[in-house]
Amino acid sequence: MRSTRLTLTRQRGFRGLPASLAAAAVTTSVVTLMTTAPIGAAPPVAQAPAAWIGRQTASGRVTGTYAESPSRVGPFANARGHLYFLNEVSEANPELQMLKSADGGNTWREVAAPRPSGRDLEAADIQQIGSRLAIAHQRSGGNVYFHLFRTSSNTAAPDTWQMNSEVVASSTTSSEQSTAIGVFPDNSVIQLFNTTKHGGYKIAFRIRSRAAWTWGSEKVLDAGVGDTYGAMGVMDSNGVYHVFYASAGNDSIYYRTITVAGAMSSVKVITSRLSPSSSNTFPMAPAVRFAPGGRESVMLAYMTSDYKIETVVVPVAGGAFTTQIASDRPAASDAGTSRMPIMSIATDGLERAYLVYADRPDYDLWVDRWAGSWGADIEVNANVTAHWVRSVTRTRPDSGEQVFGYVWDMGSGGHVGDSWYTEWAVA
Repeated sequence: MRSTRLTLTRQRGFRGLPASLAAAAVTTSVVTLMTTAPIGAAPPVAQAPAAWIGRQTASGRVTGTYAESPSRVGPFANARGHLYFLNEVSEANPELQMLKSADGGNTWREVAAPRPSGRDLEAADIQQIGSRLAIAHQRSGGNVYFHLFRTSSNTAAPDTWQMNSEVVASSTTSSEQSTAIGVFPDNSVIQLFNTTKHGGYKIAFRIRSRAAWTWGSEKVLDAGVGDTYGAMGVMDSNGVYHVFYASAGNDSIYYRTITVAGAMSSVKVITSRLSPSSSNTFPMAPAVRFAPGGRESVMLAYMTSDYKIETVVVPVAGGAFTTQIASDRPAASDAGTSRMPIMSIATDGLERAYLVYADRPDYDLWVDRWAGSWGADIEVNANVTAHWVRSVTRTRPDSGEQVFGYVWDMGSGGHVGDSWYTEWAVA
């Protein structure tokens, strides 16, 4: 792959980290960027399109502070084009809040009072199911909750909490930094979480059967590989749950599937070259689903031992999986509690995937597109000290444009942040 090195105009900025190392990238195109404004002011944007990126379609301040070790927390777009994002009110007040943008991402406000009684987003994951958001939540002390939120496209009770803090498991661990959720076609729910109740650090799961509507017995995801942590999962169109998880002992990522009956497939090793981590953090981004060449597949992005972002594509129907380096430069990890890689991937559900990540050591934001393979990285936000990011692809109802958007945090270091939503038209 070749890197697209962009010419930057830096008038004044905020930076808490060392200046960039000299790049050895090949210059292939030039885009001039505006400079970074101080905390609280609008972040920089590209003044001209480059390659597959078109105009900027939205930019808006996002209040609150992000979860410590989040998987999928938004943005999510519903049938009305409204966007939703889950975070905490503040570091001092760690109550959950659901934020909504009804104008395409330019302004955000909290909806749905009262807030859930379960507080403190140590870890969170969400699956969108039509007009609703199914939410997994693990908090300090290890309690694991299930919430259900109705978005504005739900005609029965728009923008309301349908389920509030149903307890899935209690006092599971003091290392409460991972949870994942999946909703099966019959509306049964699987929820995974960190636990130390089965000897060492393990990932366990329970299934809430639609037939019985109660949580079943607790099962260990993998008892054979020592300490495991960091589950990332995604449901396929056939109702099979695909889960990736990491080992603390051998820097490996493992993969297996789970059915609605709780049956697990054999374990496969995805990679054994993860970046250094610990038992309560994990160097992966949320898994996504798409169908390149008409073949339904899941994709996972993770950070390697040399700090590059690598992706794996696993066909749902089985067969060999493929890996490829996605980033042209070393990637950064969150400077706060989670120490997760600052990266996110979203897909159009069909042929393309879009990556956004922060580079090391500058913490600037770069993007790339997968259309059979990864291309040249493009820098879109310079001199910003980005410490966190999650992304979405959608079609804007006002213009019909395909867009790639991301909520990202500027310079918080894991504390109360300066978060923004940025969105681009893409090809």
